[in-house]
Amino acid sequence: MGKVKVHEEYDDCSCIEMYILYLNLDTREAKMLKGKWKLSFFLISIVLIVVVSNYFTRDKYTVNNEDTIKKVVGKETFELLNYKIVNTVDKPFSLIAYKDHKRIGVGMLTIVNGQEEFVR
Repeated sequence: MGKVKVHEEYDDCSCIEMYILYLNLDTREAKMLKGKWKLSFFLISIVLIVVVSNYFTRDKYTVNNEDTIKKVVGKETFELLNYKIVNTVDKPFSLIAYKDHKRIGVGMLTIVNGQEEFVR
């Protein structure tokens, strides 16, 4: 039975030497695979950080009540005519009808992150 020709440089190698060469190839491949896992883990970590930070930095809306409307009316320089509180939506707000010097208008009050925002 003839000798199987693998490669010229491995021609004179014994079985043990061939096995050692095989193991060396496996460790190189294992290092490459380990590097790919590190890259995958790094990219997944970046994506998770972005998603979690986006969740915690979103605006948080608070429901309105009559006390906050009266507090805003006290800060602003107008006379309160009427108001409507809408707390049943994702972003609660209040519509406030007011009289200011010579004009009558409607403004919208929202409480975002604990701060009252009144837009005329």
